[in-house]
Amino acid sequence: MFDERADRNKNVYEFLEMIIQEYRENKSLSDAQRTRLGNYLNHFINFCKERKIRFQFEVDSNTAIQYRNKRLSDKGLWKNTTTSPKTVKDELMFLKNSVFERALDDDLIEKNPFKHGLKGLKVYKKPREPFTEDEVKTIFKNTYDETYRLFYKLLYYTGSRAGEIKALKWENIDFDKNIIHIKSTATHQTKTRKNRLVPIHHELKSELLKSRQLGEFTFPKPSRITDKSYMKKIRDYFNVKVRDKLNIDKYKSFHSFWYAFAPHLKAKGVGIEVIQELLDHSNIQITRHYQRIDFSVLEREINKL
Repeated sequence: MFDERADRNKNVYEFLEMIIQEYRENKSLSDAQRTRLGNYLNHFINFCKERKIRFQFEVDSNTAIQYRNKRLSDKGLWKNTTTSPKTVKDELMFLKNSVFERALDDDLIEKNPFKHGLKGLKVYKKPREPFTEDEVKTIFKNTYDETYRLFYKLLYYTGSRAGEIKALKWENIDFDKNIIHIKSTATHQTKTRKNRLVPIHHELKSELLKSRQLGEFTFPKPSRITDKSYMKKIRDYFNVKVRDKLNIDKYKSFHSFWYAFAPHLKAKGVGIEVIQELLDHSNIQITRHYQRIDFSVLEREINKL
């Protein structure tokens, strides 16, 4: 049985590389999604090579547990940290549902090794931390590169994600009507998969008009720089030149501008229905999820008793 299977099936590396290629060619996924899923598969490929695993059916439930334990002990994003349980859980669910369920359907294995034996993986989801209003002002004041500062301001004043701003073109900005069109395209999907309109904030207009002469995209870049390396430059500049220099919590990133959008509007007295419309949330409960209330607001309100 072992030899018969080995003769007629692709080995595990061919199988996984085939799946990686399919995700690379899947236009419905964003660049970030393709990168993340590719990383999941590459982690597992490296693990199989270390264990000298050749075929899918050599992966059993014990192998799955060993993989879980290894990933939990691997070095994480931050210095002297390990991979977060949330990341490991996402990887395991992906391997279970998208890789080995497929191998099961293709009759390459008899049972899914990731289906059992992985219970008890505790995941503590750290709350998404928005910047305070003071932090936002300090960051804008101390970001001297105009392109990076404009990128951060667009995140904050439009309630957009980094990928949405990166994909923004001048044709999406109507200066006469004072509107920014955040669009879902073939190469980049918005979070909600829908388009939305955001008014141009008065803090943005003059900087956008000044920057418009630079090229086709809102953030032009030399052709030799890939989208991936461009986002890395945006992230690294913020982490080193801005956040670390200003001694801001290392668990906050430039995504914290987006997380700050809803709570800061709420603190200014903007109704949740308006915030929901600006973020294009289909359910108001989703908007509430991002609506962290600043402690100073709680302090002010409780003293009304």
